[in-house]
This record gives sequence, C-alpha cells and structure tokens, in this order.
Amino acid sequence: MQSNSHALGYSYIKTWERPADTPGKHDRDYQHLPIQEKESYKWIAAANQSKALLEQANAITIVADRESDIYDLFDVVEKDKVHLLIRSNHDRLISGKLKLSGCLNALPVMYSYDLAVAGDIRKASSKGIVRMGLKWAKVELLKPVSCRNEQLANVQEIYVVEAAEQNKGIYWRILTTHEVTTAEQALQIICWYKERWHIEQIHRLLKTDGFRIEKSQLEQGWAIRKLTLLAMMASLRILQMMLAYQDDNEQSIDEVFDHQEQKCLQMIAKKLEGATEKLKNTAKVNTLKWATWIIARIGGWKGYTSQRKPGPIVLQKGLAKFYNVYEGWLLYQDYN
Repeated sequence: MQSNSHALGYSYIKTWERPADTPGKHDRDYQHLPIQEKESYKWIAAANQSKALLEQANAITIVADRESDIYDLFDVVEKDKVHLLIRSNHDRLISGKLKLSGCLNALPVMYSYDLAVAGDIRKASSKGIVRMGLKWAKVELLKPVSCRNEQLANVQEIYVVEAAEQNKGIYWRILTTHEVTTAEQALQIICWYKERWHIEQIHRLLKTDGFRIEKSQLEQGWAIRKLTLLAMMASLRILQMMLAYQDDNEQSIDEVFDHQEQKCLQMIAKKLEGATEKLKNTAKVNTLKWATWIIARIGGWKGYTSQRKPGPIVLQKGLAKFYNVYEGWLLYQDYN
C-alpha cells in the first residue's frame, strides 16, 4: 500500500467572481441550469485542465470532497489513465432499485483496523485508538434526472468503499473508479483520500493561521485574485516544508528551491548551526528537510531535537525573512 507522497505543485487554479447583481438560485432556476452555467462546474473545468497539463503522467487520480459528488464529473474518466476518488455526498440510486446506503448496510464488515485519532479541543474529544470497519462493493450508479449531459452513460460502474466507526461517529463513504476487490485496495483508497487533508492545510495557510486573505483591505477583484495567487504559491512551499518533516523518502530540494536559492541557503546554514550536536542540522544536505530546518530556524524555531516539528506560522515567517535575505544576496552577487 502506497502511503508516502510529495506535494509538487498546483496542476491548475481556477478563479472566478460572482457579480454583485447576480440573481438568487431560485430566480435563476439553478437546479435546471446546464452544468456549464453552475459554479460547481469548477470541478469539471479543473479536472479537464489538469488532464491536459498532466498528459505525460502515467496515471492521474482526482481526489475531491463531498462538494464534487457530481455525476457529470465522470465524463473526465479515462480507462487505465484518469480515475476519480470522491467522498460521497448523495445517497445515490444504484441498479436493483437500491440506494448506496441500503447496499452497504446489507454487507458485513469485511476488514477491521485500528486508527489513531487526534484529540480536538473544539469538539471536546480526546485522542485515542478506534476500531474501524471496512466495506466495499462494485455498484452501478444510475444517472440522476438533474444530469443533462446526454453524452454520459445512463449507468456508471464504480466501486464504493465505506470506513466507519460507531462510537466517535467517524464515517467515510468514497466513490472511486479504481478497482477495489481486496482489503489492501480498500485501505489504499482510504490512504489516498487522506491526502486531501493537504488541501485543507492550504486553506488554513491562506486564511486564519497564515496570510489572512479574508482580512485583505483590497477592493478590486483583480488585486484580490493577484494577492491570493501569490499567497497560494507561498502556502505551497510552506506545505512542502511541513511534509518534509513527515517524509522518510527525502524529497529532493530541487523540486522546491532553485540552484541560486540553494546557494543562499548554504550560506545561511553556516551561521545557524550551533556547536553542540543538539543544534546541528541532522538532515541530509540538499534534501527538502535540510532546507526546512534552515527556514524554520530563521523563523524563530530553536532547532532542538526535543522540540516539536516546525509549524506553518514559523515556516511562514522564516520563508518571508529568507526571501528578504535572498534579494540582498542576489544584489551582492550581481555587484561582485
């Protein structure tokens, strides 16, 4: 089961704005609009653009949350090339006059495993180990009446995976075009869906815990979009560095920092390491983890092995300070 991953970048970013005089959903008869005129079309547009930009990839799996549970999205699937993995939002009709929930409720638990759950102060829940039950099945989704795409088949053959725990109410129902006939394949689907959490981390960095885009005082739409795109690029690097401290595969620094940036990091590194082993950068040189240690130190992290891993705010501060130093360093290189 594949569990290691690297964040390489954004395959496609779609921006749009809603005009101030846009009528309400009721006035527009939103439910009966063609999918191309709905805001939810963003999922299909992004998927199609990503397919085009990643055409040299051996395989593509589009992972999305419940908002993307749109029948029209199945139009992007290509056999053995492009797959979908979507968290189910609708209790859809399937062949046999059943619903997804009815099909899954009739199945026994096929595999059980332990899951470590982090505590959440906001929900007054404590951390611990819970027992998860897995079910999976091959089903045929029936085309809903609301789908007006005549080119789409009336039936879509897919696999559904359910991961559930009763006491804490943990429940995932995932639709996928990947084949799932074994426990290992079902666990792989769960593992891939967990990667979607990185998107939530990007949102967190853009908003409350990072660049606070929602508090921007810019008034023009073009300016807000430009600011958001710049913040998204910085947030991506911060996420990449955060993942570096969870990664045993030693992601190459070349995937995040260019040659000139690496030279500047090497210059800074000489001034940051302490005399004791506790203040040494133990990561392999020219890996992203090595660079992350330097950026975190610039951002105020002490660097002791006993400390917790550097968080997003420390890395955000460190990245901003690094590029201030980097600009001055480039000017000095040009001058000499």
